[in-house]
Amino acid sequence: QRYTEQDCYREGLDLARKARDPKLMAQALIGLGNAQFESDIAGQRYTGQDCYREGLDLARNAGDQKLMAQALIGLGNAQFEGRIAGQRYTEQDCYRKGLDLARKARDHKLMAQALIGLGNNKFEGDIAGQRYTGQDCYREGLDLARKARDHKLMAQAHLGLGNAYCAQRNNAQGLKHFEQARTMAQRLGNQLLIRKAEEGIIRAKRFLSQNGHYKSVRPSRHS
Repeated sequence: QRYTEQDCYREGLDLARKARDPKLMAQALIGLGNAQFESDIAGQRYTGQDCYREGLDLARNAGDQKLMAQALIGLGNAQFEGRIAGQRYTEQDCYRKGLDLARKARDHKLMAQALIGLGNNKFEGDIAGQRYTGQDCYREGLDLARKARDHKLMAQAHLGLGNAYCAQRNNAQGLKHFEQARTMAQRLGNQLLIRKAEEGIIRAKRFLSQNGHYKSVRPSRHS
């Protein structure tokens, strides 16, 4: 029988329910959320957000901080806004709470995911008593992605920094980050990230050439 990614998670969820294992159920539901699931489960309609929310409840019941962080970061990525356990959450709240839990679990990859999510949300505020801007989130996310040796997250952080620098009209610095993002994405063969990086490179080079600065910027080996 042919299986898709979603089929694997759905069958895993069925088996985890039969075993009454809340941790495995949470893992399967979070996996379905990551796979952008939208269909029926046991006669009930689920969206990706529903999968994350139920996965979060199960992870909380299991006392698993890492799974809770994964579910909250997933909700942030799904642009969630609503009530969780009687409390109002925005997209940024999901990332911030996910970051807190990831730090407690000492999971570099999850911490990087949460910080990059906050950067993409143009976050500006306090985290654990320290002032952060979106750029700060990307920089710390990049450091953590390097520690986790996760090239996809490194590419995403470089993309974020490229966009942030170009928004400040520091296109030379932005270009460097876009080129690094493209290098990472090419190693992965991730066409979506390659396209985003190349769009950034074209944009940064255009602004630099308009201002007569491009000649001073060393071109990428891949250009």
